[in-house]
Amino acid sequence: MSHFRPQGLFYRCHDVIKANESALTLSSIDPPTRSAGTLLFDEKRMRDIFRAFTTDTPLPAIEVFAEVSIRQHRYRVRNGLHRFYASAAVGFTCIPVAVVERPFVFETETI
Repeated sequence: MSHFRPQGLFYRCHDVIKANESALTLSSIDPPTRSAGTLLFDEKRMRDIFRAFTTDTPLPAIEVFAEVSIRQHRYRVRNGLHRFYASAAVGFTCIPVAVVERPFVFETETI
C-alpha cells in the first residue's frame, strides 16, 4: 500500500447515508482491541479493505458507541476494527461512522 495516497479525509462510504451517520477523526475513537489470545487482524479481510480503498469501492461506515466524559466525547468501535486500522495505516484522518445506542444494562443490586 506504499503507493496509495488518500484522495480525501476518509474512504468512500456506501451511497445511502442514514441520519445517524457522519465522519469522525480517527483520534476521537479509542483504538479497538480484541481479547487476549485472539488475533487482532484477519489478513484476508485487511487485503479486501485495502483493495476497496485502491479501487474506490464503497465500504460501510463503522459502528461506534459514544462514551461521554466530563470534557470530551470519545467513541468506542462496536463493529469495524479492520476498517479502522486499515484507514489509519493508509493515512486517512477521518472515518465514516454510524453512532449506535449502547444497550442499557441494569446493575444488579446486592443486599
